[in-house]
Amino acid sequence: MIKLVTDKLIIRDHLSDDLKTHHQLMSDPEIMTYIEDIQTHSLEESRENLMFSIKESKKEDRTCYFFAIVEKDSNCHIGSIGFTILDRNETGGNCELGYFILKEFWHKGYTTEAARKVIDFAFNTLNMHKITTGCIAENENSEKIMKRLGMVKEGHLKQHVLHDNIWKDRVEYALFKNVF
Repeated sequence: MIKLVTDKLIIRDHLSDDLKTHHQLMSDPEIMTYIEDIQTHSLEESRENLMFSIKESKKEDRTCYFFAIVEKDSNCHIGSIGFTILDRNETGGNCELGYFILKEFWHKGYTTEAARKVIDFAFNTLNMHKITTGCIAENENSEKIMKRLGMVKEGHLKQHVLHDNIWKDRVEYALFKNVF
């Protein structure tokens, strides 16, 4: 089991005991506003999503690293963060980062703190070369996290994502190992 520790957080592989909070996160329309494609609509869908993460964590040639964000002081599961390896070879690899957190923990720096630790793990333990992420352009809070992480804007894709039946812009950010 992977377990990463920061000042305020424990970032670890998911456990079956995470189901209640996982469902709370994955099924909340406000939390999932900009990532509706992965939102769940039943406890069973959330369970399937969680079991996928758990199964991935046991694979030898793992490509999906999806973690629970746990507040150290309360030992409460407050969010999820992770990345998917898109490609890798002997010189490194590229992966895509994603994150979401319970509303009561928004604007407290937890997501940025968790992302820094996960990025460090991807670069220094797994030898990733590049980490990308992005969001619908109107999701200013997510974009602020990307900027705080030192990510560089690589693109602004016009009318790229169908969201709420409207074609919306998407911004793309990246970070390279030699810059982190």
